Amino acid sequence: MPSAAADIQETHRMATKEIEFYTQKEPVSKESIDDYDAVLFTVCDVFGRSRGKFAFGPNIQQLVKHGLETAHTTCVLGFHSETPVTLPRYNRTKDTTCQMLPDISTLRPLSWLCSNGRKVGHVLCDLYDLKGHHDISSPRAIALKQLNNLKDLGFVIMTAFEAEYILYHKGTLNPLGGDYKELTNMTRLDTDLPFLYDHMTELLASGIPVETQMEESVPGQIEYSMQPQYGINMADAVHRLRYITKSVCDKIGFTPTFMTKPKYVGDSSGFHFNHSLWTLDGKNAFYDPTNENKCSDIIRHWIAGLIHHGPALTALMNPTVNCFERLHHMLTPNYNIWNYNDRHARLRVKNKSKNIHIEERTPSSACNPYLCLAGLVAAGADGIARKLEAPQPQAYRPQKTDGDTVKVGDSLPKTLEEALQALEQDTILTRAIGEDFIQEYVALCKEFQLEKLKDVMDKEPVERFKAERDLYLSL
Repeated sequence: MPSAAADIQETHRMATKEIEFYTQKEPVSKESIDDYDAVLFTVCDVFGRSRGKFAFGPNIQQLVKHGLETAHTTCVLGFHSETPVTLPRYNRTKDTTCQMLPDISTLRPLSWLCSNGRKVGHVLCDLYDLKGHHDISSPRAIALKQLNNLKDLGFVIMTAFEAEYILYHKGTLNPLGGDYKELTNMTRLDTDLPFLYDHMTELLASGIPVETQMEESVPGQIEYSMQPQYGINMADAVHRLRYITKSVCDKIGFTPTFMTKPKYVGDSSGFHFNHSLWTLDGKNAFYDPTNENKCSDIIRHWIAGLIHHGPALTALMNPTVNCFERLHHMLTPNYNIWNYNDRHARLRVKNKSKNIHIEERTPSSACNPYLCLAGLVAAGADGIARKLEAPQPQAYRPQKTDGDTVKVGDSLPKTLEEALQALEQDTILTRAIGEDFIQEYVALCKEFQLEKLKDVMDKEPVERFKAERDLYLSL
């Protein structure tokens, strides 16, 4: 009779086979894990953080084959690594172990740790329970499930994030470059160039597909635009980008934060999510030159799904209380609308070339890229499967010439609490992603955020932001 470990390995082998479709278009690495002296094995937790273990020398091959044991709470810990007390399955005293099983196709070097002949690598893992099933708390597994559902509809997705974060001098809230604030200012860029060049070099050498780098309008804010990737690859890359950025910057005296808005005064950071659908034979499914604005029926159904599930998606794309300090402001999503080439719309359809794609502007910099991907695919796929009709495109201008604002549609949730309620009430999206996961996600957000911050939400902004930084600055 097969052992539990054997069952887990076989399940993992089959799951890995399922995702080969999404990596076959990527260059195959000629490197072998045997070339590495040390390897970091990690999983992504619910709030987007890397958790894992280093392995060294002859142990590496054994761990690749059999996996690494880890606590069953690995993916659900709080912002200060607290174990949840409101979810019974994490308070048991038996069966408290899960398996981290490596996806060897994700092997990449950690370039800044490779020196003097030493080679250090990084491998992403999937989390399995002892029965050989993907653990329900594993965001990467949830995203892979949605990608396979999308493939069943005849499509693959190509995605690219625009990733923003803020750099402070370590131990302070003093930003890189001081308080100078001017979008893409070349003087500031020249001043900061040595650091930015070194950082970009480390990202590229570690396999992160960065395309461009710029300094944004917020003091100390950096934006990376990514080269589009198929399937799970972009979410993998952004998950790695966070870990690499923190490690490289810490080494030279900086603290990067992906907290959406660290200070009350100033702008915030987002993760605009560009994406398009492609047929299995390699054609852009959003493009149809015979239709109005070159947009196919597929993109209209897709948009309809994203709009229909918009309020619920807000909870997955903005997972912290602080994220909602960004929404409902200039050039950030306010209403649940779409439009062509419009930065004020939630969904910005870019149709000025054959490469038609959508910029989903809802995600904050604190988002979990796997949950962003999973939610977006589940919502869009529902639109295609049910042939939902997209509403008319709408223009929203926050300030007209007379100083008034105009309401053009339903407002997106204004707080995390509102967004979580919308997620719970969206039965179609909840079933698609997994009812057990959504139940846990909502409970974790309430226990680790709403409950901890409830006494400061009515306080003055300075006190409220201080409490929020205590939770989120390390994101």
